[in-house]
Amino acid sequence: MHLAKCGYILPILLIIGQLPVLVSCANILFYFAKTGFSHLHSVSPLINSLVRNRGHNVTILIPVKLKAQISKTDLVINNLTIVTVPKLLAKNLTMEQQQLFSRYKSIHICKHVLTSRKTSALIYRTRFDLVIFDMWLNDGCAVGLAYYKFKAPYIGYSTTTLFASHPDTYGLPLETATISDLVSAHDARRPLTIYQKITSTLVHLKYTYYRWRWYNPALEEILQEELDLEERPSLADLHGDTSLVLMNTYFGTDYARSLPPAFIPVGGMLMDDMGDPDPLPEDLRLFLEDSHRYDGFVYVSFGSELRSSKLGSNLKEKFLGVMKSLANLQFVWKLDLDHENRAKNMQRISRNIYYSSWLPQRVLFAHPSIKGAIVHGGMNSFSEAVHFGIPLIVLPVMSDNEYNANVAVWNGFGIKLNVKSFTQSELKGAIQEMCSNGSRNRIRAAAKRASKQFRDRPLPALETAVWWVEYVLRHRNTSHLGSMMRSCTWYEKRLLDVWISIFLAVNMILVLTCWIFGKFFRFIYPILC
Repeated sequence: MHLAKCGYILPILLIIGQLPVLVSCANILFYFAKTGFSHLHSVSPLINSLVRNRGHNVTILIPVKLKAQISKTDLVINNLTIVTVPKLLAKNLTMEQQQLFSRYKSIHICKHVLTSRKTSALIYRTRFDLVIFDMWLNDGCAVGLAYYKFKAPYIGYSTTTLFASHPDTYGLPLETATISDLVSAHDARRPLTIYQKITSTLVHLKYTYYRWRWYNPALEEILQEELDLEERPSLADLHGDTSLVLMNTYFGTDYARSLPPAFIPVGGMLMDDMGDPDPLPEDLRLFLEDSHRYDGFVYVSFGSELRSSKLGSNLKEKFLGVMKSLANLQFVWKLDLDHENRAKNMQRISRNIYYSSWLPQRVLFAHPSIKGAIVHGGMNSFSEAVHFGIPLIVLPVMSDNEYNANVAVWNGFGIKLNVKSFTQSELKGAIQEMCSNGSRNRIRAAAKRASKQFRDRPLPALETAVWWVEYVLRHRNTSHLGSMMRSCTWYEKRLLDVWISIFLAVNMILVLTCWIFGKFFRFIYPILC
């Protein structure tokens, strides 16, 4: 640790009777070179707390497109350095093509990070005590830098649930018999069928193969060349040495999983760092003051990564038709229209609809008149809705949306619709079911129950995350927290060696038994005859 570069040393007084413990501030790198605004937004409370409350020096490596949006995360500037990397574009790709292109991008971004004058100057002039990386395809370059350049421990940050390659990469138990993978995202309202178990198992193997055959070797070659290593590094071994993984999930936002001690659920950090709520815009405040004339309002948003202008006019017309037909409800809609278009379209918007390109989501979720929300299923909005006990209608669009929608349905507080094929009658029926009054509204009751479970925890999510980050700084070696399966091969994790051995042993016994009986009958047959 480097006390000369630290802003101050923060003493923490333990309970009376114990000696004070001095925690020296550290240089921490957040490697988010390939990420989106929602990923950065979800981890911003941790960055804030480490800098503002704990006195650490933090450097974040982010895509250049996020530089203009950094203020939206309310990140502090003191002791914080922001470094950007360029963006590669991909359009009109399927889910699998997006993931393959993302791997291609991450390889080229790693090359840029190690060769760019700006980023390489940072890397070669600064010694970091800890590296925290976004696990969505930042891991290979990040762990290579942490291990070979900085000689520092490293922590993974998963913005959502586990990816298909994580069990084999980090030594987790496989749960393909009961939990669908993030890509397939099978319906969770009933046990997985044999077909779903097979596809989920094969998806895990496919992405493990991608890493082993293509992704890891490409990154290993770049690391060896740019870091001037004598031998090619083994990313499989480096991933197994990951000190800790912070997961942006908690009860209510994921299924119950068999996680080793090194995997820490910290979903809900955004709610721990809310501060004073943003005031409602004046026109929105006046709009909601009329809520006594209605049965409440429904919030509609498709998140920060997906602009509603990309959803297509047909989908927006469906929404408008349903909203206008439900005159007993108000709708607050995050709709990306500029002021000119907004003024032009106000004539055809119903009196029960308010729309804006920006809305204070958490303030609206906490509003007493809210009846529910229509969302795309991104983890940030999903966690906030669970925290506030908001029933959901989920229209999955991309990434983890389908999986999160299934979790909402499984927990009873969500209704899932197909964003490409839903009809106006389906949407209207779902809204009426979600907003119905009375004690028999099972969706609202399930949402309130999930909220109580989500909030009830030993420590707030942000305090938990900070404590574990500093635990790694204090101890550095956290191998005692890791799974014993980290050293197992893909076939050993699946006990294929055991089942093949049993199969061969049983077959040998059967063959030997048949041979003995054959010998016996050939011997006894002439005697009997």
